[in-house]
Amino acid sequence: MKKIIALSLICSISLFATAQAFGQKSSSQILAPTIQSEADVEQKKISTKQEFSAFISTLETAYKLGDKSKGYLLGGIYSQEHRMEDGVIPTNLPLALKYFQETLDAGYGLAAWHIVILELLPQKEYFKALELLEKGLNAKFTDKNAKVSLILTFGTIVLENLNENQNLIRKARDLIYPYAVQNNLASLDYVLANLLNLNDEVEEANKFLNSACNNPNAPRDIQNACLGGDQIVTSDNSGQIIQRELSQCGQ
Repeated sequence: MKKIIALSLICSISLFATAQAFGQKSSSQILAPTIQSEADVEQKKISTKQEFSAFISTLETAYKLGDKSKGYLLGGIYSQEHRMEDGVIPTNLPLALKYFQETLDAGYGLAAWHIVILELLPQKEYFKALELLEKGLNAKFTDKNAKVSLILTFGTIVLENLNENQNLIRKARDLIYPYAVQNNLASLDYVLANLLNLNDEVEEANKFLNSACNNPNAPRDIQNACLGGDQIVTSDNSGQIIQRELSQCGQ
């Protein structure tokens, strides 16, 4: 018998990590580059449809001339609605996905995260989502912060939707483990603890969960889970139930 630790809370953790990677103040917004594009629009005092079109034209020209990083910003802009003084510019999801895919193909791995969130998860294409996240991890220009967001999302998908697949549980564990050891990030420790628990590695799971709970910078969801006194429950080889209280959590 097993109990997954506060599994319902994990969905927001990778979103929090992605927001942190982009220096945002809140995890309530899902699309990191969308927030950045809004800031760009405000800084440039874009308030009319004509000004917006001119701004887009400048980005698209740079993109066509070879600056593929602009495709990431364009994807973020097209993935949301923009309210101008003279009307609303609607979301253009197909165009957003086109730019994100081309940006990913050019080596910018975090674009995979947006394709997963915008398209694959709503369609419940979990295996395709994992494949795309791996492509993002291995992309040429994927930096450390982007990799953290990608592996957290990988682990989250496995925990939420594929938690009976032991091969994927171990794969997600192996992806996250070195990052959890090298970084003081509660989100990594918390997701890893769940994966270890599902793989019957109770002592290791307890260690990483305590690390997450004792981290003063832990996201609110993790803090609430720790204060709730969650436990890891599993069984040993004889079938006897082992229950380990998380005594350090919430203290």
